[in-house]
Amino acid sequence: MARFLRNRRGAGGAARREDAVFEFSRQLVGAAGVGEIAQALFRTIDDLFEVDRCVLLAIDEESERAHGVAAMGGMDAEVAAISIELAEDQSAVSRVVRDRVAHRVLDASSETLHNAQVARVVGATGSAVYVPLRTSGGVIGVVVVATSGRLRAFRRDEVDFVQKLANDAAVAIERARFAQQLRDVGERELIVASVARAVRESLDPDEVLRVAAREIGEQADADMVTIGMRWMDGLDGRTATWKSELRPADADVVPFDEASLGASARLAIEDRQPVSARASQDAPAGTEVSIPLRHRNDVLGVLVLDRPHHPFESTEVRLIELIAVEVAAAIEHVRLYQGSRRHLDEQLALARAAQSLTADLRFDRVLEHIVSEVSKLLRSESAAFYVYDREQSTLTLRAAFGEAERRAIGDQVGMKGLAGRVVQSGVSQLTNDYERDLGTDIHPVFRGVRRALAVPVRWQGDLRGVISVADRDNLRMITERDQSLLEAFADLASLALHNAEAYSIHSRQARIQAGFYRISQVLSSSLSRPATLASLAQAATEVLDGDWAIVVGGDGVDEDLHVEGSWLAPEVVVDGLREPSAFAESTATLAMELRRVVTSRSIVSDERLGPTWRALMGTAEVASQLAVPVQVHGRHSATVVVCFRGTVRFGDEELVVANNLATAATAALERAGLFENERRTRRLSEVLADVSALIAETLKAQTVLDRIVDQAAVLLEVDACSLAIAGETAARAAAIDRDTMVGDRPGEGGTTDAVVATSIAELRVHSAAGRDESLVAALLASPIGGLVEEVARSRRSVTVDEHASEGAAQSSAGERYEGFLGVPLRHPRGHLIGVLSAYSRRHRTWSDAEVASLESFASSAAIAIRNAELYDNIRRERERLRILLESIGEGIVATDAGGRVTIWNRAASELTGTPEEQAIGRQWRDVMGLATETVVEEGQAVVEARPGGAPMFLSFTSSRLQGKGDVPGGWIHAFRDVSATYTLDRLKSDFVSTVSYVLRTPLTSIYGFASTLLRDDLDFPEEDRRVFLEYISTETERLTGIVDDLLEVSSIDAGSVEVHVADVEVAPVLREAVDVARERGARRHISVHGQDGLQVRADPDKLGTVLTNLVGNAARFTPEGGEIRVDVGSEGDRVRIGIRDSGSGISPAEQKQLFTKFYVSPGANGIAGSGLGLYISKGLVDAMGGRIWVSSTLGEGSTFTVELPAVAAGANGG
Repeated sequence: MARFLRNRRGAGGAARREDAVFEFSRQLVGAAGVGEIAQALFRTIDDLFEVDRCVLLAIDEESERAHGVAAMGGMDAEVAAISIELAEDQSAVSRVVRDRVAHRVLDASSETLHNAQVARVVGATGSAVYVPLRTSGGVIGVVVVATSGRLRAFRRDEVDFVQKLANDAAVAIERARFAQQLRDVGERELIVASVARAVRESLDPDEVLRVAAREIGEQADADMVTIGMRWMDGLDGRTATWKSELRPADADVVPFDEASLGASARLAIEDRQPVSARASQDAPAGTEVSIPLRHRNDVLGVLVLDRPHHPFESTEVRLIELIAVEVAAAIEHVRLYQGSRRHLDEQLALARAAQSLTADLRFDRVLEHIVSEVSKLLRSESAAFYVYDREQSTLTLRAAFGEAERRAIGDQVGMKGLAGRVVQSGVSQLTNDYERDLGTDIHPVFRGVRRALAVPVRWQGDLRGVISVADRDNLRMITERDQSLLEAFADLASLALHNAEAYSIHSRQARIQAGFYRISQVLSSSLSRPATLASLAQAATEVLDGDWAIVVGGDGVDEDLHVEGSWLAPEVVVDGLREPSAFAESTATLAMELRRVVTSRSIVSDERLGPTWRALMGTAEVASQLAVPVQVHGRHSATVVVCFRGTVRFGDEELVVANNLATAATAALERAGLFENERRTRRLSEVLADVSALIAETLKAQTVLDRIVDQAAVLLEVDACSLAIAGETAARAAAIDRDTMVGDRPGEGGTTDAVVATSIAELRVHSAAGRDESLVAALLASPIGGLVEEVARSRRSVTVDEHASEGAAQSSAGERYEGFLGVPLRHPRGHLIGVLSAYSRRHRTWSDAEVASLESFASSAAIAIRNAELYDNIRRERERLRILLESIGEGIVATDAGGRVTIWNRAASELTGTPEEQAIGRQWRDVMGLATETVVEEGQAVVEARPGGAPMFLSFTSSRLQGKGDVPGGWIHAFRDVSATYTLDRLKSDFVSTVSYVLRTPLTSIYGFASTLLRDDLDFPEEDRRVFLEYISTETERLTGIVDDLLEVSSIDAGSVEVHVADVEVAPVLREAVDVARERGARRHISVHGQDGLQVRADPDKLGTVLTNLVGNAARFTPEGGEIRVDVGSEGDRVRIGIRDSGSGISPAEQKQLFTKFYVSPGANGIAGSGLGLYISKGLVDAMGGRIWVSSTLGEGSTFTVELPAVAAGANGG
């Protein structure tokens, strides 16, 4: 029965499988791709065997890799992530592919052959079977059928049936792939054609690379595309990089640098085969592809694609290879085009360079054009031209383009560097790794050069120079084509240099002829020595084709050598030769000593020259020199030194020219000497007249002396002049310079011999001037001696010619001079005034005209000094008179004939209160305030004057001044103030009469009323009797007050005033004094201002007396209706009481008398006083420890101020 059932199931199962095969075949016919075929396979297996998961792995034979392409139910990320390297895999996948038979896994959890990546998709537990998809060509895939979480033993027949389905699926997949390949071929052709069309639309290499990188990146779905184009003949290398994240921006193009490429890209270039690698360390294999860009047998560059998220399939790689072929073809096309264009540009550039090189025939300018044009021609960063000296076997850098190379112009590089190798080999040299190929055999300025090219330059069959180009930062490779181009340029340069050399020879001959003509001009012109020397320097430079020249003056002694003329000489040389020591061991001194032309081809290596001279010439880049000595009248006069920046080989031609130059220079200097003598003689006459007038313009002694030496230096054009003054004259000049007074010492015989020297020992230099400041300072500092004393002793002129045996004179301060001319300054009576001396640093022969001119000038100077002395005497006398007038205590006023004030001394200002500036020029009567009828005659008189409006008495002593001829002169008046004496005498008699009057008035009243009351014949009513008695009482009190004042005066005079000091409040006492003034009938407005409650330490009675006196006096001197102001205030620990009237004021002289006894002011408005009130007030205030004073301005009133000690704060507080 069981067997029957099995047979039945088998028969039914077979039918079901046949139906499944039929249905599966039908689905395969309509399937369009691998995915649909895989899903049909999965559905059939699931229907028959009820499995949980099915996965299809595709096998890539080329890469020997299996990857997930489909899963039952649909593709997911885990399936897509399956990627198995078959060569490394040990699982059932690799076994099935290798053995081409299925493999069953009963228990996936324990089976080691169950692939781990597949297990993550189908499950790590359950059962599985790995079935290959076989075709005639091999295994194209593996289908994995599995149960999840349950074990199922797949029978052999089941596996065989799945194998049959898998084989049918394999055939269908192959058919679908073939169809897809046909479609892919068409698409590839379209893609390749599209990219080819895009890259061939431009002939610009940068644009071609940009388009190619963008098109390839977009077609291949790459993240980054890099196209590196190597350096090729005719086309510069460059690299284009495109990134998908920067779209739509184009690729960046930079210079090509193979070292910056990745390892896979360099390997692709080296092996000429595509190389697959990882785009990054974490990316899967195959995510970076490097494909060489090949054209025929050349590798033009490399194409690198990066896609970290997904490896490139073999079909994609084949497509990219096809595109790379098209890109390489486009690059080659561009290279050919650019090469043709560059060739044309090079030919045009050579033509332009030839035109530029022939545009200038000056040798150095041609060299500059060469380096400039060659740098543009080869697009190099720097260029240089070396001149080769076969005799010296040296290379000298003469011209350069480029900042670093320019710093080395003029350097001799020997046989170093690429240029040295060109000279040694005679052929061009090229390197693209400069430091590796040359090592240390390079000039320091060329360190850092990466690529260089140097070619020889020949003309007239000899190697004469080297042209080189170099790059430091430029990544462009230097090619043989560049070498050929530079060699062609060198041929053009050699022709230009040959022409320039020929032109140089002809132009040099022309310059020699022009130089001779210039020398002839010098000979035929009457020029000064400086102009002649400058012309000689110019002629020497032009004749000998030098760069610049100097003319050294002096007789051959180092200390005397100096630059007298120059032409185009650098300032650094002129400044350096200001020190005479710089000429030591120079070409100039050699020429002087040898008396012949001296040449130096190499200043640096010439052992005849000193280090100072060589160093100085080195700073001016001088390479060679020629020195020509010039003699005049058998004596050395000058040396012409011609300097050359380039090395010069001096030949017979140069020596002949130099000797002819010396002959011409001798004649020119002789003529210049004659011209100078004539010009100097004429100029001496002109200057002598001018300077004589100039020194006579002033009468101030020191100014005269300074002008004398200044103009003497101008007259003779010398380095320094000095003026030594003898005896009293020097002291007088110094005193005048300090603007102080010196006493007069009259000379003998009635003459002012103070200006006449009596002893040579008294000579001293009082003034010096000139262009040599150090020599001037030495003359002022040193004592008189030597030649100056000789002039003083002999009383005649002295020159150095008369002291030739003594050699060069020398001042005490160590300043040397060789030229000296001294002349005496004589007083009109024959006495020596001083010595005027002229000094020259260098030897100088003084002409007779110069000596005579200085002697004539000295005569004018002596007169000027004498006039200055006379003026000084007058000035000092006037000064003495002024001081005398100022020191006199009496007022002095002098007037002219018209009565206008001409002199007004300080005493006059003090006595009258009128300042000098207000008095001068006014009528003296108006200033003094004299009445018109007042007569002042010769002799003494006392008159009343009102200089400030207030009367005063002056005692005058007057004298008339002598006028011119019969015309009367003015007056001089001496006056003093006798107001005090005069007034005191008057006051004494007035006091007696006043006291008599004052005493008689109350006594008369008392006597009259008393006599009336005593009469018996009159019967007075009681009321009248009382009135009479009151009058008697009042007059008695008045009489008592007068007597008290007299007693107070006696006490003050005796110093026995008694005061009882207490704390006194000021206000009540002041009010009482004001009331008293008002009771006495004062019709004036009296106002009190200030602080209330102020207290002073004083005797209340004495304080009342003082204030009553002061307020009463203010009332007396204030016009009726006027104002009296009383101010009370505190000043620290003092209290001040000020009483101001509005009277006529008090003069300064009268103020001095106010507080004296018996003094009564004339302005008392007709009310006579006793003259004791202010005297008593001052005495009482002094006794109470206070002060009293007056301040007054005429016409504005007076203020009397009393100051007393204040009561300390808090003294009454408790």
